[in-house]
Amino acid sequence: MKIIRVVITESKSLTLLGLQWVIANQPDMKVVASINTVKDAIETVKNGADVAIIDRNLPHINDLEVVRIVQEMGCQVVVSAQDYSQDMLSTAMQHNVDCLYLKTSNPDLLPQAIRCAYYRDSWIDPEISKNLMNYWANNLDSSNRRRYKKGRSNYDSLTKTEIEILKLIACGYSYEEMANKSYITLATIRCHANSIYSKLGVNNRVRAIIKGINLKYLDVSDLKDTDIEEGISELLTI
Repeated sequence: MKIIRVVITESKSLTLLGLQWVIANQPDMKVVASINTVKDAIETVKNGADVAIIDRNLPHINDLEVVRIVQEMGCQVVVSAQDYSQDMLSTAMQHNVDCLYLKTSNPDLLPQAIRCAYYRDSWIDPEISKNLMNYWANNLDSSNRRRYKKGRSNYDSLTKTEIEILKLIACGYSYEEMANKSYITLATIRCHANSIYSKLGVNNRVRAIIKGINLKYLDVSDLKDTDIEEGISELLTI
């Protein structure tokens, strides 16, 4: 079994202990360092790490620069934050970080984010998706709504299957989880996801969700538990 070497950067001692405990209980993960400074994080990654959890709340942090340096060393990144913010999304989109985790979420979600980062899959905290949808629902005026609705004609339409998969992406499901729950092969899920990205003209999960909201493929109601299960059921019948 491949052991994923994880570096944790965290500004709060109590939260750091919690993250350590969650990761230590995963059979395929090992915490190689737990630190609270940017300098130590970079030095530790140099010595060998597969995934780095980068805390956006560290003092004196230029997260864009840190993410760039860590990625250039061949280490995958999970960006973590205490609260949702537009700045967090900007960081992710500028550096194509596909794994975003909120510390206020269920700790059991963190291993999913780490595995997705390691295997070059994407994962976004469901709470971030909800905030994204609420933001666009509350901030788009009528003229912008018409423009986005009209703009859908500029893109190839998503198929029924692709729309269901986009909803599951927004709900925080990894490709592997989608495959396991729907009994569709992982390769097929990846193929659908790549098609979604291509049709929407995006290159990561965050941009796909934003574009999906703009083009009315996604709605806040899509994140309800019942709709998630219905989405899985839809894939089983397609």
